Amino acid sequence: GIGAIPKWNFHKIIIGKNGKVVDTFASFTKPSSKKFINLIKKEIKN
Repeated sequence: GIGAIPKWNFHKIIIGKNGKVVDTFASFTKPSSKKFINLIKKEIKN
């Protein structure tokens, strides 16, 4: 979640159109994860 410190490479950070962090995902989260994809889709629509 937000405020998580990256522990390994491939840590994912979703940044909104306002330039602020929306959420973060650990390196073990796959880019194909439903939660990851749904959040990106939501941010694109906003």
